[in-house]
Amino acid sequence: MELEIKRIKEVFYLKGNLTKATLSHLKSHFSYTIDLGPNIILNIRDIKKIDTSGIKVLEELYDQISCMNQRLCITGLQFNQLRRVESSNFTA
Repeated sequence: MELEIKRIKEVFYLKGNLTKATLSHLKSHFSYTIDLGPNIILNIRDIKKIDTSGIKVLEELYDQISCMNQRLCITGLQFNQLRRVESSNFTA
């Protein structure tokens, strides 16, 4: 499944898979939108699959945004849902 990115106001909604195959789309999208304001919110509620490459690119995005004195908030899953995803869908 491809990665879709939709922006509604200051929130970016990610839908699909956040894997090595889709990372170039995420990186290129945020290389153009980093300077949109002091806060960037990523909603990952509709992410179906995430691998270690996906986690790493989120970490890199966080570092890049922090260096520009902006804040990144990742939202969309409650802790108990995250644990369920981690044990069932996480691929290394």
